Amino acid sequence: MGAALIDTNGDEADIDLDVYRRDADGLWQEISSSVVGEDGSFLSGEMAVILGRTDPGLIVDIEYAGHRSSVIASGTGWWLFVAVAVPGSDALPGLIGVRPATL
Repeated sequence: MGAALIDTNGDEADIDLDVYRRDADGLWQEISSSVVGEDGSFLSGEMAVILGRTDPGLIVDIEYAGHRSSVIASGTGWWLFVAVAVPGSDALPGLIGVRPATL
């Protein structure tokens, strides 16, 4: 599975979370698309998702299922973390903090 934040018309006001799955031929097929706000976390079937918006280039630290991960905010400030959902758990990914990138 995979996911992407898509600015469908370039105005930064209508942001979609598109979810994809590989088909039997190994090609990515879109299985869902939904409008998202500027932050939030949720479980979506097999995925645990947290997304948000901050200043471009900042590092966003996330914790999910006892593991810490980091993502970098895009040039427009959007960031997205996706993980395989823990079976039988309703735990959501959590935002630990945001920090400047270091060289």
